[in-house]
Amino acid sequence: MLDVVVVTAVSIELRAVRKVLETAGCTFFPNFQIRDSSDEVLVGGVATKLQLQKSTFNMGVFLLLQSEHEGAMDFLQAIKYGVESNQVSESGLLVMIGMCAGNPDSKVKFGTIMTPQLIANETCVGSKLDAKTGKFETSFADAKVSQRVCAAVQAASPEFCGYDWLDKYLPDEVKNTPSPLFLQDAILAALNVHPNEMNVAEVHRKLFSAYENWPENIITKEVVKEALGILKCEYVTEDDKKFSINEKGRKCIKDIESDSDFPRSDSQDLEVNKNPMISGAFVRVGMTDKQWEKLKDQAGNRKASGFDVEGYGYLSYAGKHLGMLTTWFVKVVTNFATKESKMDYYQHYGACLAAAFFLHVLEKNPYLARLAARK
Repeated sequence: MLDVVVVTAVSIELRAVRKVLETAGCTFFPNFQIRDSSDEVLVGGVATKLQLQKSTFNMGVFLLLQSEHEGAMDFLQAIKYGVESNQVSESGLLVMIGMCAGNPDSKVKFGTIMTPQLIANETCVGSKLDAKTGKFETSFADAKVSQRVCAAVQAASPEFCGYDWLDKYLPDEVKNTPSPLFLQDAILAALNVHPNEMNVAEVHRKLFSAYENWPENIITKEVVKEALGILKCEYVTEDDKKFSINEKGRKCIKDIESDSDFPRSDSQDLEVNKNPMISGAFVRVGMTDKQWEKLKDQAGNRKASGFDVEGYGYLSYAGKHLGMLTTWFVKVVTNFATKESKMDYYQHYGACLAAAFFLHVLEKNPYLARLAARK
């Protein structure tokens, strides 16, 4: 019987959760299936036994078969059957772990840990403005996280517990991973200091001479090449596979230096953000700036700090049909739904960070899987 059920939306999140569990000491991951009365598999994943101080948990880690609200609800229907058939503890913990997009308007940063108290579902019906009202037809609904989860997160927050859990649970292979913003700034800085044209390998070497603690298995030459391709749109010039900073790139550096430090390095003090999030397939990606401003006007004072796809469907269904379980949601901001911010290498780090924070909170608050935490 599972005490803790972890759900991930995409395979990179599943792999990250497993890596963090391995870092925490889990060594065996047998297959685990929730089956119906006719022995048909409803959902499959892996199981493990997790030891956190004096508490031991039987944990299952699963991947949604499809994304968006429908995928989350289909998965939770299987979990509901698992509770009814004693495959999942009725007093256990259900948690969605992964990565999400941040809302730049809220000044949220890369690497921010999102544990919202509320997720709003905002679904735009069509992508065109209503001819009469000049507005989108938009429906709003909210799903909330329980107060006991909010209290547990607060009790485990860095203000009270510091950051020792990062060394304990974050895999060594992802530590000191720079965000896309920091990486791109560092590349501009390297090209500015060394004005002669450099190829990808030369830029890569310059970066690691300046930032020796970056993980070389994460920031590869291919990642540097991708970042140069993004910068090439405005700030970098390419000539015969060699790159140099252009005048617009130099101006960009001066503009940033007039307001803050450059490169804009990542904060060492990770933020835990409990503000609302917006969930839906059509939120920010694909909208024009005008459409986005219209939608924000209609949303009023929600002050959402991030966006995801499955969160509302997950929390809403769990609240209505799985009230016996403690339900939680923790994701990390890995992009801002823009081309410049979406770099795949950072997704693994973000999902690992979300999983590490989850283990830290569970260690400090084993009652979240209240009857299942065995001494």
